[in-house]
Amino acid sequence: MNNEICFQHNLMVFTTWGVLRKEKPLLRVFHDNDGDWQFLPGTELDGEEPALVGLGEMVEFDPSVQTLLSLGFGKVAVRANVDSDWVIMEYPPTEPQS
Repeated sequence: MNNEICFQHNLMVFTTWGVLRKEKPLLRVFHDNDGDWQFLPGTELDGEEPALVGLGEMVEFDPSVQTLLSLGFGKVAVRANVDSDWVIMEYPPTEPQS
């Protein structure tokens, strides 16, 4: 599989129940180097109950996620709040070279 993600409605992704219950905002989306997706709040995950849902469910939950479906492996999209635009960056962040 390459960096071009085919939209698979039933592809299982990681999130938290706090996000799904709208107790915490969805502010970070990771597409790991191994192809896994994580849809996380902008807070520490201490005490967060993990949840597995279909990728299509996350798109329905937050339609702005549709713009991230081409997010390459090893990338993260972040935003300041649910009304902000997504900003895409490398993950983990690369250190400035001296």
